[in-house]
Amino acid sequence: AKEESKDLSPDDPANWTGFAGMRGEERLYWVKDIGEPVSMEEILSGEIELPEDFRVETHLGIPNLVERPDLVDRYLSDSGKARSELMKERLEKVRKENARTKRDTGSPEIQIALWTEKIKMMTENHINEHSKDKHSKRGLYTWISRRRRMMKYLYRKDYERYVKIKEKLGLRDVH
Repeated sequence: AKEESKDLSPDDPANWTGFAGMRGEERLYWVKDIGEPVSMEEILSGEIELPEDFRVETHLGIPNLVERPDLVDRYLSDSGKARSELMKERLEKVRKENARTKRDTGSPEIQIALWTEKIKMMTENHINEHSKDKHSKRGLYTWISRRRRMMKYLYRKDYERYVKIKEKLGLRDVH
């Protein structure tokens, strides 16, 4: 009996089940008989081999998850993400779409596109709800002025790139 209690030691990660921590924005779970923490996406997609007696609702305390595919979809969708998380993803997408080269991260086109996206998100998500928030409006105005200055710079240095980014983002002429 003493040997069995050694095998089921709570200090041994192979016996743990439940929440393990975070990897960036992703929640990780310990699953018995798997030596490393795994994400819910890996569990639900079948990427990892689970023990035969494993049930999501009893092991991880999430009831009816497997029987309710709508909960799985909601867990894996963007609807449960924080605004900051959504903003990071949108800005990364904008950065990739407007990059001149694969490793480009700071060209005028990218900066203008990022400020445009930030301005849109700030206007849609915050300023419309909190119209009397003067401090946020001031921050919004600084983004607008930075974008305008960068557009003027691009206008002076390379007019063709200026016209291209202006049309792509649907912006008005700075002159």
